[in-house]
Amino acid sequence: PPPYRYMDSLDPGNSKELPHQLPDPVDKSDPAYPRLQVENRAYSSYSFRKLHLEVAVRQDGLQVVHCVMYPKPEFDLPILSLDLVANGDRVTLAIIDPCPVTGNLSLPPFYVKSTTELQIKYGLESNRTIPEWGSAIFSELCVIVRPESPQEVAKFLKYAIALANFHVQIGRLAVPVGGAGATNGDRHPEEVAKRKAEI
Repeated sequence: PPPYRYMDSLDPGNSKELPHQLPDPVDKSDPAYPRLQVENRAYSSYSFRKLHLEVAVRQDGLQVVHCVMYPKPEFDLPILSLDLVANGDRVTLAIIDPCPVTGNLSLPPFYVKSTTELQIKYGLESNRTIPEWGSAIFSELCVIVRPESPQEVAKFLKYAIALANFHVQIGRLAVPVGGAGATNGDRHPEEVAKRKAEI
């Protein structure tokens, strides 16, 4: 919805036509400091019910990039989730995971194989522990790192781009397990209902 496309802590009601042109507060004792600006976009496609992109920038140096791709229940795809958090010029958290939508947190075998190959190709391993809340949603293929150098950031980004590209290509080629777009012989309403409940 339009009110969420761009939000600015200096103009919470989006009353100004070009709020991004407002000057940042200069004095740190100003209640408006630090200014926060958030931009959101959402898209959908043949196999994805929502692709959510969000960028947040706070005046004190905090920056966040968030991307989540939710599949339609008719497709046997995980939820691809990516977050990058930076403070100033340093990335403090980078996480990407094809989050399973199954109750037992399993992924399709072809997905596990391809994702594992990409992790090996880019030499990527987690160096942070998954938070306790994440154990209920993340897969065994989750990569969570605190990059120690620009080279490690670049390595993570190359892997993230390759995994996102793989995910999109699989989504493009995917055949529905049932529901809209499936042939009569492929309809499995109980499978689609189960996936809707899990997603």
